[in-house]
Amino acid sequence: LTTAGVDRVVAMDLHSGQIQGFFPPSVPVDNLSAVFVAAAFFAELGLHEAVVVSPDAGGVARAKEFGTTLQTVGRRLVAGLAADSDAVAGGGLRPPTPAERAPEPASAPKLAVLVKQRSGASRIERMDLVGSVEGQDVILVDDILDTAGTLCGAAAECKRRGARKVYAFCTHGLLSASAPAKLAEACDVGDLEYIVVSNTVPLRPAADWEAACGQLPAPQMKVLTIAPLLAEAIKRIAAGNRELDLRF
Repeated sequence: LTTAGVDRVVAMDLHSGQIQGFFPPSVPVDNLSAVFVAAAFFAELGLHEAVVVSPDAGGVARAKEFGTTLQTVGRRLVAGLAADSDAVAGGGLRPPTPAERAPEPASAPKLAVLVKQRSGASRIERMDLVGSVEGQDVILVDDILDTAGTLCGAAAECKRRGARKVYAFCTHGLLSASAPAKLAEACDVGDLEYIVVSNTVPLRPAADWEAACGQLPAPQMKVLTIAPLLAEAIKRIAAGNRELDLRF
């Protein structure tokens, strides 16, 4: 890419941050994160005592970032509701009623991680949960959803440990091989509520998606657009900014 004349690279959730080091110092690499887009979506769901869970030890930093961002977005949402409640109450002429009063600011979501014990190169023998999810809503956070084996195993383990509901967010929804069938089964038995991905890669047509699920109903999937995030990055680059900070 550098030989071809590329002088700046904008990427989205690189699987390994070290990839940035393969480019020379003269080519800045901006590794954007879809975490900020997903956190805004989950902040509006009203989850019950949310716990952010990493499906493997290598994703702990990503899960922690998601939890911090979710808390920040939640506080801004609460602040907006507080402003709305004041307006409903007559512009401050009377105090808001309990029904009009905004909820308390969101507390920081808890963090948990699943440690995989492998019996082979691509075989997971067992998964051990480090942390507590009992009676709480879980958000599984990962960067790539490929064959869905790890994700479905993580969801099943969280439900076995008493999780109330389990959601999943993955930036890149590759959904290769038997992933649709695995996700359909996980949703059918109640391990997963639904899956959230971004539109960084093209997804299968609806007909192909349903056919790949076999006899089971196709799992619910929410696709979030990262177009505004990329547009803002390109806008700032065009304005001459050498470094980007697109956090909320």
